[in-house]
Amino acid sequence: MGNSNLNPTTINNLNFLKSNSLILSEPEEFNYKESIRAEKRKMKLFSKHNEDAKDSELIENCLLNHFFFKLLEKPAIYEIVRQVSYYKINRGIEIFMQSMPPGYFFILSKGSCEIIVDGEVKKKIESGACFGELSLIYGCNREYTVKTLEESFVWAMEKKNFMKIADHINNM
Repeated sequence: MGNSNLNPTTINNLNFLKSNSLILSEPEEFNYKESIRAEKRKMKLFSKHNEDAKDSELIENCLLNHFFFKLLEKPAIYEIVRQVSYYKINRGIEIFMQSMPPGYFFILSKGSCEIIVDGEVKKKIESGACFGELSLIYGCNREYTVKTLEESFVWAMEKKNFMKIADHINNM
């Protein structure tokens, strides 16, 4: 869902947030493994890691316009472009559900999805949008459901790789 509901000033001191357990905390191992499996079952892998840097402009633009990732230098952004994997998700699939632990960070490459909170559609997202990062950043369960409106393709990064990047940003 990106930065649409979060004021960037609320995370301007990542070290403070981390030290106060509001960010980057580890959920229980069981929940993490289950969330990875649950999210992965809904996606068909087309390309593990993006070694050829396909869709690099779309991915870079998404990251550079995001309050969290724009702190990264170019080589780190390029590494993210190379580490994401490409998945197809059929129409009508809930990629993840509200209140579930997070497993992946997503960038929508093709297609469209809707954001659903407490059963109510709140927003439609399209190509170039990222979602799923806030629950990874803050170490909390998903605050919304994301459902595909049509066959969609996403670039996705598993939580463990996302957390390495988050730690790098935190150490900057």
